[in-house]
Amino acid sequence: MKDSNYLVQPSVIRPQPGNSTLFVYYRDRRAQHIYKAESADDGQTWTAPEKTIFPNNNAGIQARTLLNQHIVLVYNPTTRDRHPLRISLSEDGGKTWPYYRDLETGDGPEYSYPCILQTADEWIHISYTFNRQTIKYVKIKEDWITEKST
Repeated sequence: MKDSNYLVQPSVIRPQPGNSTLFVYYRDRRAQHIYKAESADDGQTWTAPEKTIFPNNNAGIQARTLLNQHIVLVYNPTTRDRHPLRISLSEDGGKTWPYYRDLETGDGPEYSYPCILQTADEWIHISYTFNRQTIKYVKIKEDWITEKST
């Protein structure tokens, strides 16, 4: 992909079922920003990646389209450490991200390599590496993100 030097670990989503549009979010080996590119033809061609509003510390990220076509992104909101760990929510196809909550906070251990899944009962399941020693798991509903955005 053009202009994708330093961009790795793509997280590809389809924002609307049955549509040929794809989004890809990348982590940045330069530890600056999360980047995004789009494809209108099921991944045959892509736009040049552009930086998003999200910082990136060269740690793993993951995006997921929810059942209601809202998009969530789990990442570390910093360019330095792997804490805290945040989930952000877009209700407009990734144009704006008005809601977020920290899944883990503090200056403590490292939180990294998130994985997101939503099940038919609308629970959002998130697992991630905790301090490079174990895997941690949380289960939330979308309204947890929107009800008290931090």
